[in-house]
Amino acid sequence: MADDTCIEFDDVVAGYGDFMILNNLSLKARRGKITLLLGPNGAGKSTVLKTLFGLLKVRHGRIRLEGQDIAGLSSDALAAIRNRKIGFVFQQFNLLPRTSALENVELPLVYAGMPAAVRHAKARQKLEAVGL
Repeated sequence: MADDTCIEFDDVVAGYGDFMILNNLSLKARRGKITLLLGPNGAGKSTVLKTLFGLLKVRHGRIRLEGQDIAGLSSDALAAIRNRKIGFVFQQFNLLPRTSALENVELPLVYAGMPAAVRHAKARQKLEAVGL
């Protein structure tokens, strides 16, 4: 049977300044399975996600996404992965305040290089799907 691991943390250490929140974290998430991160406030759930998204650098260890080690990638390479492979919603809204809902939804499609007419139609369709 083929390995169905899509996300793997191997001995990951990460934190802020001298304060390490993740200390030798190892975990696997399997394709097609639901994976939950549970714990009280301050347990490191958001830190795990920030390292996966490349928003927080790993001090030690490896993170593999679909077999690719992403822990040492450049900011541009990580941005491309976030744009094409990982979706996430911030705890805070992080919307651009001087733009419309449509423009906020279109923004990732701009980064993906999608033509204006296509991204506009897709964004409108997604907003309509959720009643906005």
